Amino acid sequence: AGQNNGSTWSNAYLSLQRALEVAITGDQIWVAKGTYSPGNLVTSTFTLKEGVKIYGGFAGTESLLTERDNLKIRSENQTVLNGNNINRHVVYNNQALTKATILDGFTISEGRTALANGETGYGAGIYNSRGATEFRNLWIKNNNGYCYGGGMYNAGTSEINNVIFEGNSTLGGTLSNGGGLYNSGTNILTAISFVNNKAARQGGGLYATGKATITNATFNGNSSVFQGGGMYFNSGTVVLKNAVFSRNKVTGTAAYYGGGYYQYSATATLVNVTMSNNSIAYVNAVVANRYGGGIFKNAGTLNLQNSILWNNSRGNGLLDEMNTG
Repeated sequence: AGQNNGSTWSNAYLSLQRALEVAITGDQIWVAKGTYSPGNLVTSTFTLKEGVKIYGGFAGTESLLTERDNLKIRSENQTVLNGNNINRHVVYNNQALTKATILDGFTISEGRTALANGETGYGAGIYNSRGATEFRNLWIKNNNGYCYGGGMYNAGTSEINNVIFEGNSTLGGTLSNGGGLYNSGTNILTAISFVNNKAARQGGGLYATGKATITNATFNGNSSVFQGGGMYFNSGTVVLKNAVFSRNKVTGTAAYYGGGYYQYSATATLVNVTMSNNSIAYVNAVVANRYGGGIFKNAGTLNLQNSILWNNSRGNGLLDEMNTG
């Protein structure tokens, strides 16, 4: 047994919570492969701290951050922050943290929020209501939120880079939007994937509002009961470049549209976007009508450039690529 003081790998802290307790601005916390729990209480969580950089994905032999093998972060050196379907939020922040705060190299799973609207029901994997924390190299999966953001609720100005949202869901209630991610504010999202997330209402993969710049994104196999199986953009401005939407769907059989992408009221620019095999369950036999198996724009401005829509459909098997008003 080591000295439990975090000075070396052999003297590592026995818990991540202890390392966070003593960390101060400017510190780095390196976390070796394994599974870490916030604690046994519903309210137990890993709370981010100003200027503290938390890195996972280490084998436990490295002496420099550059020695961490980023190719093994999601495999043999996986470092899991696990809520065990007990913790309301696996990772939590409600402070105006700066971009000197970093969370990098973790799998975040099995958070489960309270069955209530409001903070206790948002963001089962990560709850981030303020600030500019940078989130990098994360795999956010199998979290269940009652409402906004099954995988993550983000209302800060954070940059989100190289993050996979997979198998997350919102369970119910009138705010059950954003199965993978609920995102508001002004944000840059780069190299992100939304895979097999589900929303009980809108935005199976992503529900966004505010100002977002999204580059190199994949939306695959996500679903919502209401609009926006892959992505729902509510209002504000979005620029979406180099994105693929495939096999996303709206499962509700009423007049819910936008199997790949739904725009409520916004200014959106979509560049180099491929939409294929997305669908809505809504049935309408009039061939000429369009309800947006791929794209549906309710209002606002949609600039679609250099993009491909192919084999998107509605419930009775009719091809239905898009409706842009």
